[in-house]
Amino acid sequence: MIDFERKYVFMLNPKCVSRFLFENINCIQSLKHFSSLLKNKKLNPHHLKMEDVINLIKLHGHNPRDFEYFVLIRHPVERLISSLKYSEFDKNWLPKYFGNDTITFYDSSPEKVDSYKKKYNLINTFYNKKRDENYDINEYVRDGYNRTSVFRAHPLPLNEFMILDQDYKINVFKLEEIEKFLELLKSKNYRTKNIKCKVNSADYNKEKELSVITDETKSKIREIFAEDYKYYED
Repeated sequence: MIDFERKYVFMLNPKCVSRFLFENINCIQSLKHFSSLLKNKKLNPHHLKMEDVINLIKLHGHNPRDFEYFVLIRHPVERLISSLKYSEFDKNWLPKYFGNDTITFYDSSPEKVDSYKKKYNLINTFYNKKRDENYDINEYVRDGYNRTSVFRAHPLPLNEFMILDQDYKINVFKLEEIEKFLELLKSKNYRTKNIKCKVNSADYNKEKELSVITDETKSKIREIFAEDYKYYED
């Protein structure tokens, strides 16, 4: 979400309470322009990566280096489990929100969408999940993570979601310490409708999901999310 007036950007990082940010911060007067962007599906900013946000800022005649960027991250293991349970993938690794090309993919250009569908033989294919089709975290990381990386709610590592190596003003907050982020909002005179945050929109037994994770999966997650783990080292 872009506050053009104050030159702040609140990134909607998938599976890091982005719904909370959208529903609460978006009510502020200086963010009204963001709502108008949402009405244009070609410019739908939900879960846009930083490179795309920068293009939006330039499109409106501003210098993206004049802005300050804020992003919430989440422990990678719990974030992936949340993504898995939220998406409810079917046998073709299609998420439940699959179907509307303009919001389903990170890159919604017809060429990219058609290329993905052809690659996995998904022409004229629709989401179709059977009751007994339930992947665990190991299957997701091994078989589904890369394949589903084109979808907009896919949890990208921090270094792919943000631009970290070009001296932009970026502030990273851990979801597990969201009170620090809320204090920052307060210090900048933002008012939220509700400071209570539901971390998971999908209901599941976290302990049960964690109990099946293998050491191989943990190692792979640490490899993928190496940048994120810098904030979670003891």
